Amino acid sequence: MDFLHFLIGARPLPLVKAPPADAQWTQVRSKRDPRTVRATLATTNGVLKTRRGRARYAPGSHYVVEYAPRDRALVVRDIFERIYEPIGQGRYKKRSGLLYRYFTLPFPAWIATVEGKERAEAGDWIVQGVMGEIYPVGDQQMFFSAMTSPMRFASSPAKPSSSASSSRKTASSRFNAPSLRQMSTAFANTAPRKAGGMTAHASRIAVSLLTCASAA
Repeated sequence: MDFLHFLIGARPLPLVKAPPADAQWTQVRSKRDPRTVRATLATTNGVLKTRRGRARYAPGSHYVVEYAPRDRALVVRDIFERIYEPIGQGRYKKRSGLLYRYFTLPFPAWIATVEGKERAEAGDWIVQGVMGEIYPVGDQQMFFSAMTSPMRFASSPAKPSSSASSSRKTASSRFNAPSLRQMSTAFANTAPRKAGGMTAHASRIAVSLLTCASAA
């Protein structure tokens, strides 16, 4: 948060639990990837410090995945075993031919992932994975390098992981997702939070002071 936001408050970000009803999708398939990862199924409860923050894991429910030294992450067991296949000695490689799709938002938001909330900026890709989970992608170039040529859709294409158990409900089916227009309107109409309990009058004074200081 910059100094101005500290003074006058920042607009709270919406929490996106499911894709918008009218999301514009791009669909891709995973290519064969020679890279491997080291992964271990958790046997105890614990907390893992990752690049995105601290995440809790549970025995038998999460894999601790090491992509590179000091680059580790948690992946829910069902999702990990759908994406990766074992090659021995605790190492795994990604399966090829998996179906993914992604959409973008015109505003920043918190994305409700299976590991917790993650922030997405306006224009970031929000990927729907093989089990219907959604998550923002930070390194878009790396994501695309592991996929086939994208196919764009004006409406929803086939959902990822059509071979997954039909008894599983995806994120979009668990929630009555609003449309992108409704989400944009709600975000635009959300009043900024006031930092430190500042009044609107005090906020206007702060802005005037900053404007005068900039002009001096």
